[in-house]
Amino acid sequence: MNALNVEDLPGAVKRDGLYLNSYCFLFFCAFVLFSFFKLPAPMIEGRFWAEEGTVFFKDLMTRSFVGAIVYEYRGTVQLLTAIPVWVATRAPLWVAPYILTYFWFAIVCIVFFQLYDWAKRTNLTFLSFLLMLVAWMFIPATYEVWASAVNVQWICSLSALLILLMDRERLSSHIRLVSFWIGLCGFTGVPSCMLAPVFITRAIVDRSKPHGLFGLILSLSSIVQLVMILKSGVPDRHFSFHVSDLLVATSVQTIMVPLFGVKPMNHIMISMFDVQGNYAEWRAVFFSLTCFIPIFYLAFGLNTKRFPNTIAGDSNAIYIVTSWLLVSFLNIIGSLGEFSMLLAPGAGRYFFFGASCFCLLLGFATTAKPQIVRAAATISLALIASVGISQRFFGHWPAQFISGPSWQRQIQNCPSDEPCLIGIWPDGWKFVLPPAALK
Repeated sequence: MNALNVEDLPGAVKRDGLYLNSYCFLFFCAFVLFSFFKLPAPMIEGRFWAEEGTVFFKDLMTRSFVGAIVYEYRGTVQLLTAIPVWVATRAPLWVAPYILTYFWFAIVCIVFFQLYDWAKRTNLTFLSFLLMLVAWMFIPATYEVWASAVNVQWICSLSALLILLMDRERLSSHIRLVSFWIGLCGFTGVPSCMLAPVFITRAIVDRSKPHGLFGLILSLSSIVQLVMILKSGVPDRHFSFHVSDLLVATSVQTIMVPLFGVKPMNHIMISMFDVQGNYAEWRAVFFSLTCFIPIFYLAFGLNTKRFPNTIAGDSNAIYIVTSWLLVSFLNIIGSLGEFSMLLAPGAGRYFFFGASCFCLLLGFATTAKPQIVRAAATISLALIASVGISQRFFGHWPAQFISGPSWQRQIQNCPSDEPCLIGIWPDGWKFVLPPAALK
């Protein structure tokens, strides 16, 4: 099968250094359709998700635009969440959830085009990119961050990674735009900030000024975010960890769950305990290292000769795996709640980045020279895609993410002269709309 070599595609047109072609349009249409297929209710009716309504919407109703920019939540600045929520508070009430849902969709569309650009530069085949795209869209970790402005920080971290994987020549031609975007990502939560050392490392290794500049921007935003976290104090973040916990949570949630689904995870975790019910740390470490052996092989064991058609070079795999482990470990250390909560589907946001890296690495491996590596990567992507789609229809855990109370019906029944209690997604979350918002 021919590689996605954009110059050879029929109807390809070069504009400002970017190639626009029918394959891109075809994949984008598939992406939009799969988005509606995955979560039709939020895409059709819009929704408020959790803190979007109970915290952001309620607080930003009385703030100015500048107040929204400097708004702090759990000790961090959340620019790309606070700004669209502020806009939603100024819009007609029935439109508000659409603004949040489709603002998120605009951000994730940016990531789609970044993925497609990466696929072209990495010379993925048509089938490989299609499998990778579907696999990525249906991994369990995506459900919590899908169609939700409050979780856009996790989408931003993937966008930052895809910028990291770009070559310096391409970045140099769009340096101002990318710098602005990296700045927005850096001041939208902390996940993107975690990539600062990887950007700096690539800047030194490749002598790349753009990567150095982006690393500096993320470093500065990291300092600001850290100061605010320390200043505000977040009692429900423990900032403690155990090596075995880091390894188990990362290997289970970013490798095993995408491959085999959420339910088998319970059986895997049972195997981590001995007959007396005590946690067997050696089993956890052994299991985790076994999961990562093929990952390390793909990152460090395959040299450039084994990726003959890859424009981007084999450093892609090294940066993907390094970022994967760094961000996943830091997310676990700074997570909310107890460690046991990290093994539930509702903690998918902390592992969205790592699971996305897994899909990227498998996509990259489909360009390897050894046939067995290409076959294993293709089969793995097909397995992730099929398991993800089957869970969408037959799994019980996605229910909280794909259905919820209707915003429009509730506000129609609200009295205009007294506060109104509104239910939002997921079920059980509610907040009170003041009479002024209903007029």
